[in-house]
Amino acid sequence: MFTFSAAGSVTPPMIIYPYKRLPAAVAKSVPGEWGIGTSDNGWMKSELFSEYISNILHPHLCKIGIQFPVILFVDGHKTHMTYELSTICTRLQIILVALYPNATRILQPADVSCFKPLKNAWKRAVLKWRRNNPFIGLTKVHFAPILKDALGSLHSSSICNGFEACGIYPWNDKSIDFSKCIGKKQTSGPATAVGTGNVMESCELTYDDFVSIVGPEKLNQIKRIIEYREKNDKSEDFQLLVKIFQKITKLEAAESWSSGIDDSHITVQCDDEDCESHQNNNPHCEARCAGGYEAPVPYFTEENIRGMEIVFGDSLLTQDQVEK
Repeated sequence: MFTFSAAGSVTPPMIIYPYKRLPAAVAKSVPGEWGIGTSDNGWMKSELFSEYISNILHPHLCKIGIQFPVILFVDGHKTHMTYELSTICTRLQIILVALYPNATRILQPADVSCFKPLKNAWKRAVLKWRRNNPFIGLTKVHFAPILKDALGSLHSSSICNGFEACGIYPWNDKSIDFSKCIGKKQTSGPATAVGTGNVMESCELTYDDFVSIVGPEKLNQIKRIIEYREKNDKSEDFQLLVKIFQKITKLEAAESWSSGIDDSHITVQCDDEDCESHQNNNPHCEARCAGGYEAPVPYFTEENIRGMEIVFGDSLLTQDQVEK
């Protein structure tokens, strides 16, 4: 855990190790002025933050002659918002200010300008250590010394720029980059193929195009699923193909009816009392007889067609014509 000053300095940090009992070798590797904490998962806890304020931050500020009261900006995490911490800060003349939630990328100097160069400095320090110790594995014993080396390369100007960019010091609300709150700008115009830079023309997927893309084998599977309703044992991707197929066939069927056929004269009659589709109120069977035919003919199967008579106006279609 780090604390940065608007003057461009770094106060002694606190390292939290995932231990219940800290090994002696790890404790000895940490610089004397730094804080050491332990937790089950290596994360911050409210009691650890209170200890840091009382035993690390406040004594360091007194040592370097800082005049109190001081303002301490925190990110609003629940470990920073306890009654115990509030009492400690009041007693030590530390004014605790919680930044707005989900806004640290524009309001917290550490996130704006400090952590990125610090991460880069950490990578360089680790690389330097590995070059000097090619036959030794990096462990928690080496963590603190490498981190100290990385902190030494962090420029004070980066810290000061963070406070200025966040409008904290000097105080200026117009310095805040609010454009980060609205996300990336969306470019208007045709979509661009990812990784190619070529503009993709918008087009509609026709039934013939769908058949040519999917292929006859998958198309037959889709038809069997639609006809026999075997959808539960298919993958999610295949279900998507089924929905696309249904959408395309319904659109093309609607276009064919509107192109010259008066669908008000189309009815479906079923004389088979044992028809399973009839008993289950299949929308492609007699259940829709009263309101006229509403589904395209290709949805009828051989089992559904048996015992049916399809009438177009005054003309009776044979079973061969229906199957076609």
